[in-house]
Amino acid sequence: VEADCTGHGVPGSMLSMMGISSMKDIINSMELLGNELQPSVILNRMRKVVKTLLAQNANDEFSVSDGMDMTIGIIDPETRLMKFASANQTAIIVRNGATIKIKGDRMPIGNYTIEEDFQDFDIQLQKGDALYFMSDGIKDQTNPEREKYKSRRLEAFLIENDSLPMNEIGKRLKSTIEAWRAGSEQVDDMTMVGVRIQ
Repeated sequence: VEADCTGHGVPGSMLSMMGISSMKDIINSMELLGNELQPSVILNRMRKVVKTLLAQNANDEFSVSDGMDMTIGIIDPETRLMKFASANQTAIIVRNGATIKIKGDRMPIGNYTIEEDFQDFDIQLQKGDALYFMSDGIKDQTNPEREKYKSRRLEAFLIENDSLPMNEIGKRLKSTIEAWRAGSEQVDDMTMVGVRIQ
């Protein structure tokens, strides 16, 4: 699971803590009832929790629009089949020198004008794949000329460094982004989760 909450400072921290607690409760209740863990079901329930706790109403133009973007992947280690669902995020697989983008639903968890159920996707992973879930913070970092790092640079970086261990890729990405910013202010939080499929 990777998530990106709206807001910064205390409001963002409170929403993050609420999200972590709610996620644990949802998963625990599903396991206690013997229900199969499905990413889409978790996202749908998370949306109900967030909207209830923040008193959100999709038809209320004055309703608070705080919420979060989230990606969930549940991988069967035997078959390498991943059940995937995403709220307003895109995941990346690096395989054989190329990237594969996995797009979820274009809806956040929280108040939204058009709400539909989140959908599950079955993704067949392969041995050696590098799988990345991330917030939009990395590609949105700007250099002193206010140019964003953007997805194409990030994808090129991940392909170029794919032969390295995951922890080394993380270190290099951090230094690459710092060099890109060249002293300019960080514009958003940056989160990436990367795993190598065995």
